Amino acid sequence: MLREINEALNQCAHERELAAIVFDAAVDCNAFSAGVAVEEHVEETIFQMLDSFHGVFRNLEQIARPTIAIVDGSALGGGCELVAACDIVIASERARFGQPEIELGVFPPVAAVLLPRVIGDKGPGS
Repeated sequence: MLREINEALNQCAHERELAAIVFDAAVDCNAFSAGVAVEEHVEETIFQMLDSFHGVFRNLEQIARPTIAIVDGSALGGGCELVAACDIVIASERARFGQPEIELGVFPPVAAVLLPRVIGDKGPGS
């Protein structure tokens, strides 16, 4: 799916008429994104997965168009990071955000950079 998102973003990069990029789940889905299944984090494919994942964020930065996430349901893991990277988030009352991979000792690299920008740091005196 990450490769498909990157391919779609590459196509968007050539669209001069493009006003914004909208991320939304299919109508019959219960989640915006449930993230990558734990069993997908295997040594044989992790580097390709991370390269594709980071490519999504590089492409979004290079396209330089407003991004909108429409969230109705869960946005977990990489889905949560994608939402955090968007300029505008429209979330329903059912929307839930989380980084469940931290319970497995997996570091969410993009979230570590984006979430403090979105929700702020909890510094001294906060």
